[in-house]
Amino acid sequence: MSRYSKIYFVLLSAITLCCYGQCYAQKTPKQLAEEIAPLVSENTICIVHVDVAASLKDVFNVYNANIQTFRDAVASVADMDESVKSAIAEYTLPKISEQEMQIANKQFQELRKTFGVQDFYYLATLDGVPISDFIAIPVRPETNKELLEQQKFTELNGFMIIYGKAFRNTLQRGTSQEFVRRAFQNGFVKSQRPEIAEAFAIAGNKPIKAVAFFPSYANTLFSQIKPTLHKPLNMIPVAQITDGLRYAAAAFDFNTFRGEFVICSKDQASAEQLRNLVLSLSDTTKELQKNGVDKWDDLIVFSRWSDFIGGLVKQNSDFLFPPAQDGKIVIRYQSTDSAADVKKLLNSVNALAKQVKMDEIFHQKTCGNNIKQIVLAMHNYSDVHLKLTPAYSLDKDGKPLQSWRVSLLPYLGETALYEKIRRDEAWDSEWNKQFHNQCPAIFQCPTMTDEEKTNGGTSYSLVVGNKTYPTPGKRHFSLSDITDGTSYTIAVIERKTPINWMQPDAELSQDAVFHGISDAASGVGLRHQKEDNAGLNAGFFDGSQRFLDEKTPLEKWKAFLTFSGGEWILDR
Repeated sequence: MSRYSKIYFVLLSAITLCCYGQCYAQKTPKQLAEEIAPLVSENTICIVHVDVAASLKDVFNVYNANIQTFRDAVASVADMDESVKSAIAEYTLPKISEQEMQIANKQFQELRKTFGVQDFYYLATLDGVPISDFIAIPVRPETNKELLEQQKFTELNGFMIIYGKAFRNTLQRGTSQEFVRRAFQNGFVKSQRPEIAEAFAIAGNKPIKAVAFFPSYANTLFSQIKPTLHKPLNMIPVAQITDGLRYAAAAFDFNTFRGEFVICSKDQASAEQLRNLVLSLSDTTKELQKNGVDKWDDLIVFSRWSDFIGGLVKQNSDFLFPPAQDGKIVIRYQSTDSAADVKKLLNSVNALAKQVKMDEIFHQKTCGNNIKQIVLAMHNYSDVHLKLTPAYSLDKDGKPLQSWRVSLLPYLGETALYEKIRRDEAWDSEWNKQFHNQCPAIFQCPTMTDEEKTNGGTSYSLVVGNKTYPTPGKRHFSLSDITDGTSYTIAVIERKTPINWMQPDAELSQDAVFHGISDAASGVGLRHQKEDNAGLNAGFFDGSQRFLDEKTPLEKWKAFLTFSGGEWILDR
């Protein structure tokens, strides 16, 4: 995980990952439900309540110990596929350093002392697409309303409320106030949801309590929509989920690293029906595949994931989805008490990933994300320099120095490496040779061999030519030159044979690539497999990434590569 991701995680931890300590006078589950009731409508789908504690140090120490236990369990699995390891590494939270603990703890104390925040609620509503979310802080005698208002919060119905996007610094204060009033004032109709008190009671004294439920009109809506869907979507038994499910509740205590997740159905029969539906997920997927799912690219990935998750739940049902009791399915995680279950789960993950070829999905997803970040860096470079990065830099005599990848380093979180490189010297100068094997991972597809990666190889390339990405010259190349549209013009593609990431004069050539995506002479790298078709990831100038398979027609392929050819691309 990147340095920025870790900082974001720590800051978020300072608000949400808290232990149960000597806080304000605690409210009962019924009192909490009554307190939040003024903000609950029939569109509310999720409510989380968090008690703020006095210190985070013990929480972080317990957290680190459990993360290490999990990593040890991963290491103990014999013959784990590398793609599975990288996927687990990507989604596993990082350990937190002592310094990060101190920073987070200090900010957490400021939250309590400066703003007077003892607890808060998080709400998600289905008022539109995407889902709207809010943070609501109950106004208590110690609450510093003036300071909170300066932070874009709006006082309403006994709460200081902020729209989620404003909290994440993507909206101004006035816009946030407008969203808050529109959501909780203009035309707002309260809805009685007894599930809230019941779910909070299940959580007991755990400091983080959450409940999620479908809106009251969900079952009617799904019942009306289902007949209009075509196969295989109309085969999904949505009604079994919406009609039988009352709510899902979750609670966690980071001080002990113990938690539980509860699915509450209307009765025991509904709970058993829901469990059987989940356990038969992989069988349902096979039925979907027989009825057309294999013809839809996006659903191919869905079916592969369904096979994987369905098999995983089925093999570990006692741990992941135990039998229902009194209409409830209760899933518990109890730190080291569950270590054996975690190891068993990881063995299942490894075996199933190989069985359903999840490595192809993991590789393609990671590669696609790499390309998206590279194109985003191109845009950030353009914002600063008012032009796109040259295909390679030149010295005063017009000789190539270093590739475009070096120019993008500051926009990919690699400023330290960028500053070490002597950019007025050739890529293979005595000084710059030491950086040949320090290629940032973002320039390397997971399908590359370890040797290729270690030697500083990269699998991502521009296509250089007079109709594609131009060679450096007197005239700068900018986004405004892409008259065919950024959504239909390729910026970066995968190459078959890696080159050193700093090498300036080895990009794929327009003439070669114009032979066609599946032509061996093109140099293009068909590094991925989707069902029976090989293909590659391509990054477009609008920041999107697409999988193009070997059957892509030549004219469409060439049209995607040119930036001002004026071609009309059918079936865009």
